[in-house]
Amino acid sequence: MVGIDDGEVLLNPLFTFQEEGELSGKITGRLKQVGHGLVYTDKLQMAGFQSTDLRRGGDSIDNQSKGEG
Repeated sequence: MVGIDDGEVLLNPLFTFQEEGELSGKITGRLKQVGHGLVYTDKLQMAGFQSTDLRRGGDSIDNQSKGEG
């Protein structure tokens, strides 16, 4: 959540789920980064994370390769 505007909650999504199909009756897909970075990083930086650490990551997270689903 990044704020409230006229009673509406404003969000900053980091990932979206992209469906790729179905396997054994379950939806399969990936979490894809949408390109937005973290907005509030003060506490993470105080905990020792560097700005570059907060932007690091892959393009997607595959739920099949992680054994989830």
